[in-house]
Amino acid sequence: MDRQTIISDISKIYMSYGIKSITMDDIAKSLKISKRTLYELFETKNNLVKIIVEKKIEDEKIIIQKFINESENAIEVMVNISRTMIQMYKDSHNSVLQDLKKYHAEAWKKIDDFHNNYISFVVKQNLDRGIEEGFYRKEINPKILSAFYIIQLQLFSNLSNFKLKKEKHEELIKQFFDYHIFGILSIEGIKYYLNLNKK
Repeated sequence: MDRQTIISDISKIYMSYGIKSITMDDIAKSLKISKRTLYELFETKNNLVKIIVEKKIEDEKIIIQKFINESENAIEVMVNISRTMIQMYKDSHNSVLQDLKKYHAEAWKKIDDFHNNYISFVVKQNLDRGIEEGFYRKEINPKILSAFYIIQLQLFSNLSNFKLKKEKHEELIKQFFDYHIFGILSIEGIKYYLNLNKK
């Protein structure tokens, strides 16, 4: 089993069961490798988690850029991204982001930076594009709304603090996206979006 396969398999374990509850012993047993081999590859659990997060971020950047390049308009970019995120995270354990934030500060900072820099830029760029295409309302402020978008994203790491912690990630992402998209669509954009959903 090569290193990338191991990283991918461990990532699936964490996404399914959370991070804090899974020990290096659990991982070694699940992958049928020795604990010694695991530590030779990753040194510490913190290092392992950081590597997994880095890989996730790079994978998401590739997916997002593909949709930006290939989608016909701003609405399709956001729809394609949201549908992919739902598929990627629909079965993830609700504690994953909370575990990262609480127990793996270095890995969490990478996610925080990813949101505050890359995602914020992508959303602002998308808002500018949508206004230019006539699908988003002209009066929206891309700079402010891209900041709002990131603030709302951050709520996913605080699910333990309010009533949504029992909701599935699939439904949370869907509702979050609809809340965002219907707040920015022009009349033409609404028509296009509803028609797109029918397809």
